[in-house]
Amino acid sequence: MKKYFALILCALTVLTCFTACAPKAELVDGYAAVTKEDGGVIRDQAGNIIVHVTDENGRQVEGEDGEYVTTPIALEHPIVVGRRIEAPDYAINIPDGWSDKLTEADLDIMKDGTKDNLRILVLRDTTLNDVLESRAATINTLMKNFPSAEFGTKSVTVGDGISAQYTYGYVDDTGVREDDGKGNLTVISSFFGFIMFENNGDIYCCSLTSNRNMNENIDEILGILGTIEFI
Repeated sequence: MKKYFALILCALTVLTCFTACAPKAELVDGYAAVTKEDGGVIRDQAGNIIVHVTDENGRQVEGEDGEYVTTPIALEHPIVVGRRIEAPDYAINIPDGWSDKLTEADLDIMKDGTKDNLRILVLRDTTLNDVLESRAATINTLMKNFPSAEFGTKSVTVGDGISAQYTYGYVDDTGVREDDGKGNLTVISSFFGFIMFENNGDIYCCSLTSNRNMNENIDEILGILGTIEFI
């Protein structure tokens, strides 16, 4: 933890050394990334983010042409830049009414004032069929434990014609009760679902969880996923 905060303080020092004529920069994952005026980082053709080069004193390095030197850095996991999440293989704006929850290894956002959660995992070295079978096993386990629960699966479309499979399960009464501290018990419901598709050989597994039936608003989720910008 101390090492992490030391990195942040170091990066902040770097930012304070930038002159007024330097390209716009923002602290991103410990780096002073070059950012666009309308938000988001600048990338090269390989999808690497562009960051400022600094010397041992934290000062921005100038090239022979008088321009500040930048260098590409490969993204290894999603990062949050203002209202935008930049991942190695895609980027997406955090939609209005939603907030970043704890995006680290994967994108993780939650709808404000609710328990509605959307998490996007990008899986490599696997196939869509293998992922579908794995998630089907999860649904089957839920069906055995809660035979009266609501289940469903159907084909959906994400963005500009990407075919995806949507599977969900909703348990209206998990048998768990929550005490509000005043002696009142609330029934705990549980929802989880998966929207899975393939893009450029990678498998996108978009998991949904909530304490209510998100299937009633699945079009909102599909609308969010439809704004993904693939790198």
